[in-house]
Amino acid sequence: MMAGTGYLEAIRQQIRVRHYSYQTEKSYLYWNRYFIRYFKFTAAKHILPTHIEQFLCFLANERRVSSSTQQ
Repeated sequence: MMAGTGYLEAIRQQIRVRHYSYQTEKSYLYWNRYFIRYFKFTAAKHILPTHIEQFLCFLANERRVSSSTQQ
C-alpha cells in the first residue's frame, strides 16, 4: 500500500473540517502526492521533518516554485 492512501484521506478530512475551499483541497492534495512520489514513500510513518525541508528546497531551487506556494 502506498503512503498516500490513508495519509491523503487524513489530509482531506482535516481540510474539510476546517472548511477550506475545494480549490485549496485540490492544491494541498496535489502537493502532497508530489511529495510522496518525490521521496517514493511507502508509508507515512517514514516522513520526517528533514524530508519536508529537502522537498521545499527542491521546489524553490529546482522547480522555481514561489515561496507563497510553500506556506
